[in-house]
Amino acid sequence: MPILRRLIGYVWRYRGPAALSVLLSGLITILYVGSIGSLKPIGDILFEEDGIEKLLSHAAFQTDWGQPIGEWLRANVLVDRTQALLWMCSLILCLSILRNLCRFLQNYLTMYVTNSAIRDITNELHEKVERLSIRHFGGEEGIADTISRFTSDVLILSTGVKNIFNKAILEPMKLIGALVLALALNVKLTLIVLIVLPPLGVLIGTFGRRVKKRVKKSLARRADMLGVLAESFTGIQVVQAFQLEEAQHRRYQDINQRYFKNEMRIARLDSMTSPLVETLTLMAVVGIIYYSASLVLQGQMTSGDFFTFYAALGSLFDPVRKMAKLYNKLNQAIGAGERVFSLYDTPPEIVDAPGAVDLPPFTQEIRFEKLFFHYKEEEPVLQGIHLVVTPGERIGLVGRSGQGKSTLVKLLPRFYDPTEGAIQIDGHDLRSVTLASLRKKIGMVTQDVVLFNTTIAENIRFGRLDATDAEVEEAARQAYVHEFVSSFSQGYQTPVGGHGITLSGGQKQRISIARAILKNPEILILDEAMSSLDTESEKLIQEALEEFMRGRTSFVIAHRLSTIIACDRILVLEGGRIDAMGTHAELLETCPTYSVLNQQQGIFPGG
Repeated sequence: MPILRRLIGYVWRYRGPAALSVLLSGLITILYVGSIGSLKPIGDILFEEDGIEKLLSHAAFQTDWGQPIGEWLRANVLVDRTQALLWMCSLILCLSILRNLCRFLQNYLTMYVTNSAIRDITNELHEKVERLSIRHFGGEEGIADTISRFTSDVLILSTGVKNIFNKAILEPMKLIGALVLALALNVKLTLIVLIVLPPLGVLIGTFGRRVKKRVKKSLARRADMLGVLAESFTGIQVVQAFQLEEAQHRRYQDINQRYFKNEMRIARLDSMTSPLVETLTLMAVVGIIYYSASLVLQGQMTSGDFFTFYAALGSLFDPVRKMAKLYNKLNQAIGAGERVFSLYDTPPEIVDAPGAVDLPPFTQEIRFEKLFFHYKEEEPVLQGIHLVVTPGERIGLVGRSGQGKSTLVKLLPRFYDPTEGAIQIDGHDLRSVTLASLRKKIGMVTQDVVLFNTTIAENIRFGRLDATDAEVEEAARQAYVHEFVSSFSQGYQTPVGGHGITLSGGQKQRISIARAILKNPEILILDEAMSSLDTESEKLIQEALEEFMRGRTSFVIAHRLSTIIACDRILVLEGGRIDAMGTHAELLETCPTYSVLNQQQGIFPGG
């Protein structure tokens, strides 16, 4: 029920079309029952010599308003049996045409409400997920599972919403309408029929709960499959270079087989529902047919009543059968909805604190105060970092892989919060200022370049969305992007493809740097920014960055010492601690780790 209430809440936004859809469902039911009810006069007229007289002797035609209608029918419609049958068949045809017209409108409105609700759900879900912490995407949930909830789960959820405002309303209405008609014809027979409904309800409920459980497992398997596909296709060069095609295929095949088995369990449950329901109903129907036929033979029931009651009986159990399938579908939707809304309800780890203020311009210092951090318990990454950085200072960070260099700079824009200690800018704890004002002051160029599937100009403009074309081009010139863009026929409007697949590694990195230059941040973070550049590109970009970093507070992570020699201070990290700190020349004299790195890379003292 909580999931259904949330879904109905989204549908309520479009209550006008939804209400009209419900009204049309009611009209369809009336026309549906009317078509069935018209079988009674047809049966009476066809099989009873005095069928017309029996029809006109009905109590409805004995009232003050009914008598004139009866007289008109006798004079113009019920002249003889042949003409009466023609009129009755025409009436059934007209009711059917009108009913199908209403069905078209009802289905269209249902799809409008469904698609609108799902659009709103996915829009709001995307907005929520975009604000989740970086930890979420690197944890057990992962990117693949998150994407799966946007695709497979939402697709099943969409089917559920459609069923709620289509079959979940129409079929019960048809059931009630057929039940009322059956009661009007013969109360005793109808009550006998209803005996079979409780066991049907128990059966449907049992199957539905089991289907819901299996659907959640199935959706989790699809997420695993999506993860393997993402790994295989994004890393296709590695897969082929190391001949991992068979190994990756076996991984996919194994997960696909588990998914297949779970889907077949769902199919078995779903496939069993209708046959079992129909078997139980058929047992009741056969008994009722025999009993009602005997009443006709004894003269206690007219032929028209028999045919109409039998049609009503079929119309009574048809919605039951459809509702049994519908219940399974709704449970599938609820299972998917639980996964979708559990993601929606995941709170972001990094949020603005109550009373957070905008961070003013940086003028004094950045202070890392007794900083500790770990991703997992009892596995510290940073231990007791203490560092004070002044405006305009360039800080280099070196050390072996896994010593906490990237983690340290990721704490600055609050991708994570420290486990202990604090980071302050001009005395403001980062946790006390708004994320928007903090991140506005920070620009990043990382080793893993992220380009979006749009044009080169737009990828640069992401640094500052209100930038003019001239400003975009100026940033591109500073990052030496203009020289290769000029050779493209579409220039800055050239699409880069997914993940920048149409560009070389160096070209992608230069676009990333141009984006940072366009942002013009007070604090710049370069995390292995030169890693994807060839020697010529590195020289050009180094010159551009030297100019860009002048007077700008910068944190530069590099394995190649040549890119950080000019830094004001260089930090050597070891085991999550600052092992040594100083200029290039000072560290050569005082830090064995740095001296070894220098010798390995062939960089001479002072140069």
